[in-house]
Amino acid sequence: MSHFGCKPGYLRKLKNITIGCRIASGDGIIVPMGISGILSPPTSPSAIQGIEITIDWIDCRIGSEESRLTATAEPAWDILDQTLSRLSTFPDLCRVSLNLKLGYGWSTSPGLPNPPDRIVTVKDHLERLAGRLLPLTSKLLTVKTHINVLVYKSRYASNSAYY
Repeated sequence: MSHFGCKPGYLRKLKNITIGCRIASGDGIIVPMGISGILSPPTSPSAIQGIEITIDWIDCRIGSEESRLTATAEPAWDILDQTLSRLSTFPDLCRVSLNLKLGYGWSTSPGLPNPPDRIVTVKDHLERLAGRLLPLTSKLLTVKTHINVLVYKSRYASNSAYY
């Protein structure tokens, strides 16, 4: 049995795969490592052409961005990048999409910007950090890599705008 719970070779014709997870900070899950484990190691080259990964952190706090989105703080990003860029495993791969959804908390009041300026600044910072993820995969000429960042107001996050 493979790690997908199927006979080896059963998913050989799979062309596109979408992986999504919703996590909270206290879950203690190393998300990039888990996704890398799902995608490797097939016993033979796959036919996968597109991989879409969506990670939704529901309770982010301002100041936690580097620990979530840098390879130095979270080495599992490098492992995921190495897995995705392995042409011997994914010879037909032409699209990788990484969607990062980050839920922050903030208060809204009439007359104040929504989202608050501090959250807008954090989004700009998150986009810079996310742009550094998956450098090996992004350099592959045969693979279009898209990294998208969405910051949203989450009911699970504390009021981050004032920290």
